[in-house]
Amino acid sequence: MEIFSVFANIGINAKDFNRGIEEAEGRGQSLGSAFLGVSKTIARAGLAIGASVKGIGIAALQVGGQFDSSLRTIEARTGMTAESMGKVGLAFRDLALDGNFSANEIARSFAYVAVAGQDSTEAIGIMENAMVLAGATGVNLGTAAYFLGNYLLKVGKDASYAERYINIFAETNRQTGIGLLTLQDYLFRANVTLQSTNITGYEASAMFGALYQAGIRGANAYSGVENALRSLLVPTEDQIAALDRLYVARHDENGQLKDGIDFLLALGHALGDLEGDTLSYYNALLGSTVAGSAFLGGIVDIKYTLPYMIDDIREAGDALNGTGTAFEMAALKQDTFAGGLGMMRAAGKD
Repeated sequence: MEIFSVFANIGINAKDFNRGIEEAEGRGQSLGSAFLGVSKTIARAGLAIGASVKGIGIAALQVGGQFDSSLRTIEARTGMTAESMGKVGLAFRDLALDGNFSANEIARSFAYVAVAGQDSTEAIGIMENAMVLAGATGVNLGTAAYFLGNYLLKVGKDASYAERYINIFAETNRQTGIGLLTLQDYLFRANVTLQSTNITGYEASAMFGALYQAGIRGANAYSGVENALRSLLVPTEDQIAALDRLYVARHDENGQLKDGIDFLLALGHALGDLEGDTLSYYNALLGSTVAGSAFLGGIVDIKYTLPYMIDDIREAGDALNGTGTAFEMAALKQDTFAGGLGMMRAAGKD
């Protein structure tokens, strides 16, 4: 049996093993020598194999019990029938065979986001896409499931949109470096304003990603957009007068309130033509708050690049059937991991 299979079966403390590897490498030893440096750990593991067989059986029973417990939680929260729950249980086990997560992890992760009215199609659709998102961005499965499941609820979409959104989020991460948890925070906090100004998921992701790159982060991003868009939604008389002087319209040619991104880009171009105290005055007035003013400063900086990024991320969202960015990123990381593991295994045999 290969050494790594032994580790997996008997539960060797990976921290001790890795620490030995790192210490050996720090002294300039080869990887093969590094394995010898932790031979005592391996030897102790070998002596424990026989005693561990019984423990493995007990652990398997415990994991099975946890899986069933998660399924019962899902059933209680969603109101699914026994027949639907049977489909979910089988599907989660199949997903575990095809991916890098156990059936127990998959069930537990969905239990966190399960809500009344979801059916087996929703559960399976969310989790199979959350697994890809986790693989693409490096977050744990629970985090990916929480983000995806709750985002779909916030924007009023079902699981048929899940693949579109994981590609949007992954492409935003790839282009701008914004972490999934940070993007989630911004999108969730600003959701009401984004929805009320018709800023789509791909537009919001591109905007927050581009602002992140430009150094506009935290409250300056999520509170900033809310404060800056007050001048579109509920402007004061002074703000209306300022927008008129800058030739920035709040309504389109049909008399409808402009979409938020169109308004912000127009405002960014108008403010970009100003300098010094004049720029500071309009920035402060139309931003409403310090965060809003900082946000508008960021919009000025990204006014030329944001439209192109929006197009790229929209295109990424349109790539379906396993061909999008999230799947590419997840496959690349899996190949890199598998290649590294293969090298470690070969060194271990040597």
